[in-house]
Amino acid sequence: MTFLKKIFLVFIFISWFTACSISDQTEQAGDQDLPVMNKNISLVDIDALILNNPKNAELYYQRAKLLLGENAINESSKNLDKCIALDSLNSNYHTLRGDVFLQMGNLAMAKISYDRAIQIDPKDIESQIHFAEYYLGLSDYSNAIKHADIALRIDVANPKVYFMKGRVFLSAQDTSKAMSSFQTAIEMNPNYLEPYLMLGLISDLKNDSIALLYYRSALEIEPNNVNALYGKGSFEMKMNKKDEALFSFRKLTSINSSNPAPYFNIAYIQMSNDNLDSAIVYYSLALKRNPRYYQALYNRGLCYEVNGDVLAAENDFQMVLSLKPDHLLAKESITRIKQ
Repeated sequence: MTFLKKIFLVFIFISWFTACSISDQTEQAGDQDLPVMNKNISLVDIDALILNNPKNAELYYQRAKLLLGENAINESSKNLDKCIALDSLNSNYHTLRGDVFLQMGNLAMAKISYDRAIQIDPKDIESQIHFAEYYLGLSDYSNAIKHADIALRIDVANPKVYFMKGRVFLSAQDTSKAMSSFQTAIEMNPNYLEPYLMLGLISDLKNDSIALLYYRSALEIEPNNVNALYGKGSFEMKMNKKDEALFSFRKLTSINSSNPAPYFNIAYIQMSNDNLDSAIVYYSLALKRNPRYYQALYNRGLCYEVNGDVLAAENDFQMVLSLKPDHLLAKESITRIKQ
């Protein structure tokens, strides 16, 4: 019987998934003297364009979008003020202003902005989608679906609307309708990454092996997508596909070396294979990135213990207790090694 069968192992997935948001892919035509906007244009580029064209509302809008993406909320708001002062009848500007107010936590003003956008252009799908997102944030699923359905009446083949409906149904815990909506979004656009991720996550939670197919499909679209790689690796661990999981997590460390989660999972796999020296190395790498990662500390302590390094093991267990005083397993481990 191996040590791993004698001692309880901590295994915690730290999900890389974050709340998915729909990025605004639509670029509206600006004034005739506005250069075509490259999606990779930088703030420095836009600043230079504004110096030469200070009364172009579209440029301030583009700068506001970039600033919001960088979480510079106040600066984004100031640019939108200039933008709307120059052109108050563009629904996109009011929609983005609603997004900024949401980030500020000002729900009342966000609603006013979305209302204004729809008033200007009732057929603006983006405004309807953002309004649906607004109601989703309030857990008002009925109104969220209402605005998504309005958007579908404008364009029945819009994949972003089906993706939004899927998110609403998922939040309302109707996974069947959520999956149907995400699948429809993919039918409308087979290269739409986010629905594959959501379908992978739902299937993963159901322990359905089709999750791997969804994650792989996402990786065909974006080979270095960290959410798809983490989901794939986590599900491979769950299915005891250790070699495949190691490949996924090692690739993650090469893409984003600052996140401790893949190092933890590599260590856990090595630990489950009784490769304790390697496990210690990877738990240490996880701790280098997050010194308060008590799960990694506890498991590293177990590795030290079985390797006979009782002092190092006790030190790790004590550090666990300093971070989480109610950690029962660490207390039991200290008692065990002192016997």
